[in-house]
Amino acid sequence: MKTATESKDAKEKAKLQKSISSLEADNGKIQKKLNGLDEFLKSIGGIITSGECKFLILQKHNELIQQELLKYLNSEKRKLIASIEKLWDKYALPAQTLETNRQNSLKRLNSYLKELKYL
Repeated sequence: MKTATESKDAKEKAKLQKSISSLEADNGKIQKKLNGLDEFLKSIGGIITSGECKFLILQKHNELIQQELLKYLNSEKRKLIASIEKLWDKYALPAQTLETNRQNSLKRLNSYLKELKYL
């Protein structure tokens, strides 16, 4: 008959076998994932070089700088247009008003010239 120590050893051995089989199954899953990642890396062109990495970083910085410059430029355009519109509102006169003012000034000038007997 089995003794108490032998039954404890058998239980421990069974636990260890169970944990080993569980670890082996996990190891298999991890290995499949790694193989899948290797295939994925191959499909996208592999690992990039440091030169390619520098190029991508510079390209990203360039895009960010261009976006900020466009924001600034658009802001300045809006300010310029607003100031021109303000000047337009302040100084714009219809052509008829200008022509009427010119005609009135011409009549006054002609009347002064007649009084001075230049005409």
